[in-house]
Amino acid sequence: MTSAGFNVTSSLTLVGFSSLSGHSSLLFFVFLLLYLFLLFSDSLVIYIICSQRALHRPMFAFVASLSAELSHSQHTDLS
Repeated sequence: MTSAGFNVTSSLTLVGFSSLSGHSSLLFFVFLLLYLFLLFSDSLVIYIICSQRALHRPMFAFVASLSAELSHSQHTDLS
């Protein structure tokens, strides 16, 4: 039974990079490195705030929770 209003997507095209389709491997590694750098930097912020007792004030707790929120929401669900 199929519901009306749902589409099945089998591919994803980044419109800004459609002319660079021959360099898809290079773009993949550039975006992978960017993602890993952001994930590492967010983890580093959380680690520093959790390990330093002086940084347990509400402002730093907010920064740590914001960093955790951003690192968990940096994925795209295509389903």
